[in-house]
Amino acid sequence: MVKPILMNFPMPITSENLIIRPPEIGDGVIINAAVLETYDELEKIMPWAKSKPTVEDSEEFVRQSAANWILKNNDEPYLPLFIFDKKDKKFLGGTGYHHMNWMVPAMEIGYWLRTSAQHKGIMTEAVNALTRYAFLELKLKRLEIRCDASNAKSKKIPERL
Repeated sequence: MVKPILMNFPMPITSENLIIRPPEIGDGVIINAAVLETYDELEKIMPWAKSKPTVEDSEEFVRQSAANWILKNNDEPYLPLFIFDKKDKKFLGGTGYHHMNWMVPAMEIGYWLRTSAQHKGIMTEAVNALTRYAFLELKLKRLEIRCDASNAKSKKIPERL
């Protein structure tokens, strides 16, 4: 058994327009709606989007994610984070820290945004906030952004930043 990382990650992460926080029990319904709204795009680029999830599937993911946050597990689903609009609290998409290597220290991030929230600068703002948090709060030396090579929209975010 791998020993858990006993480290606190102060949450939430906030930016001008966003609140970014770990999953909470009960988030399955809102996550499921966003995944179904965006499924046709997600299945092309996200390895986890192999079939449309049920609300129960989404809630199971949320609960496993919450457990991973407590233990800082370095296993799927890693440490997902959910992005919300600061004003209306609407769920906008997901991101998270993956493949943590505390010897460097380094992590990866990935992200997706629901269809109705795309092309508004939301993910650029979120990735900027996550990057600053990773270097300033977590004291990382390296942060890698992973995206599908054919995903031009995703690729443009780190290029802009």
